[in-house]
Amino acid sequence: MTRPNQTLPPKVAAHVQRQLIKRDWDSLLSDLRTLCVDCPAGRDPDICINCPLEGIAVDAATVTLKARVAKLQHKGVKRNG
Repeated sequence: MTRPNQTLPPKVAAHVQRQLIKRDWDSLLSDLRTLCVDCPAGRDPDICINCPLEGIAVDAATVTLKARVAKLQHKGVKRNG
């Protein structure tokens, strides 16, 4: 089975990179990352797989981490450039 192409067109990738760097994703997504706190499912994957909040919380965490990486890379380029 082949993997779908997951690359973005250059202009779109540049736009996403700018958004990752300039926004305060920690603040924007902090509430979303904590949607599952105190849930009675207790992170049971058989229950969570059916919950719409699980996807939102995971996506929020993913965007936050990607933004942190982009900001670190951007700082490294500024220092070396």
